[in-house]
Amino acid sequence: MNKIISSLLLLTVGCNNNAEKNMEQKNNLQDTTQTVSKPLMDTVITKGKEIANILYEYKNDTLLQTLTIKYLSKQDISFELASVNKVKNKTSTLTGIAKGKPNRDPEMDEDEEGNAYAATEYHYNKEGCSLSIRIAMGTKDKAQIMEYNCGKLHDSNCPFEFVGLLRKAQK
Repeated sequence: MNKIISSLLLLTVGCNNNAEKNMEQKNNLQDTTQTVSKPLMDTVITKGKEIANILYEYKNDTLLQTLTIKYLSKQDISFELASVNKVKNKTSTLTGIAKGKPNRDPEMDEDEEGNAYAATEYHYNKEGCSLSIRIAMGTKDKAQIMEYNCGKLHDSNCPFEFVGLLRKAQK
């Protein structure tokens, strides 16, 4: 009888220790999962599959230019370009879908300090207006706008053309 009670006691203590070890392992596994999720999410975002809009802006004493983009695919973005003249209190806005060309070499642009960076170029054409949107590859922290023949789509005080490098807005 004593042997049976001793065996049951040993079995109970052994099971409790295993349960505690399993609980510790489960907690460690949950912590690891939380640590891994964020970098995986960032990887998805940097590969152009993000759902959220990305806002770029340029400001000076007179103008505020904003460019909001959303990746639709690897080659296509939807965009809204707004140019606000703070002095004249006027705004011009252009929205559309710009298309990139697959397997095309990147464009090379320069920032204000003369540092070169590779950029992906997207094109928008409508009613004779041609717009080129260049976004820094990899970091996606800079954008440039070039326009041709878009004067009829904006107020002369609110140009769509390049007035300065657009930087990714801080959240």
